Amino acid sequence: MTIEKEVLLLSKAQADKLQELVPNANPRQVSDDRYITGIEALDGPTTDEVMHLMSALPRCLVRIHDPVTEFGSSEIEIVESSITVEERKPRVYQPTGQPHERPPFPEKGDWSERALYESVGRALSAWESLETAYALLFGAFLSPSWYFMPPMRAYGSVTGFRARAGMVKAAADAFFLESEPTADTPRQREEFRRLNDLVAKYSERRNDIAHAIVGPYSSPLGYLRGLALLPPTHATKKQKFREDLPAHAAPHLRPAYAYTSAEITFFANEFLALCKPVSSLALDITTVLARDGEHWLDGPPPAEIEAQTKDENLTESH
Repeated sequence: MTIEKEVLLLSKAQADKLQELVPNANPRQVSDDRYITGIEALDGPTTDEVMHLMSALPRCLVRIHDPVTEFGSSEIEIVESSITVEERKPRVYQPTGQPHERPPFPEKGDWSERALYESVGRALSAWESLETAYALLFGAFLSPSWYFMPPMRAYGSVTGFRARAGMVKAAADAFFLESEPTADTPRQREEFRRLNDLVAKYSERRNDIAHAIVGPYSSPLGYLRGLALLPPTHATKKQKFREDLPAHAAPHLRPAYAYTSAEITFFANEFLALCKPVSSLALDITTVLARDGEHWLDGPPPAEIEAQTKDENLTESH
């Protein structure tokens, strides 16, 4: 008789540490420096320290031949099969609804702590790139020359993206109302409305990422599956008490979201993708106004310079 079982693979040092942290894990030695333990031994409440240890452990399939008990046989064959590769392969998140909406809870978390932390860093860096483009757009509305530093610095002095976005919208409303209309104005106004609405929605996902912590993840299937980025316990609006428990039960919280590196990487790419249209709109506004001779602070517009140069050349040729 042969049975197959999915287990965690450990070194001796890892096995000793796991035994210290989780006494019922009972790692079993299968060679000089190879130990295994059943994954189910780690299901249920555990500590961040245990999860951080687990994030470094590969998963593999073992075949137990002629078992006396589940782990009491004399022969255990470790199968380095596709199960290890598949479980540790990075997931790719594909939204089923609107891209800016919160994703559904993943079936499993990340087994790599490093991948999760790195995805958070990339997402926050990507968001700051988008904010830089937004500051550039604010500068275009206030001073459509090629010198945006004063309005960009003013943009950065306001705390919170919602307040900064409101400031940009107020500047845009005044700009489109008071500036002399051009053939490009309706298109620019509509593009700003579209981008402003989209960036505001993505800012909520940025806040989810920025105000969360890495911790153990209990999947919708009801057991512990790796690590995820979760709202902290004190985040009252993002951690709700479960209503499906009896009144006498200990209070349990249900997070509003759980992100793995797959979801976070998706949002990072979305933030970066928005940088181009926002920057392009700022450049478009500046170029059109400069072309039409409005707010040209650094001298006459290009058309007047070209005409003046032609006149001077004609005078010299005579």
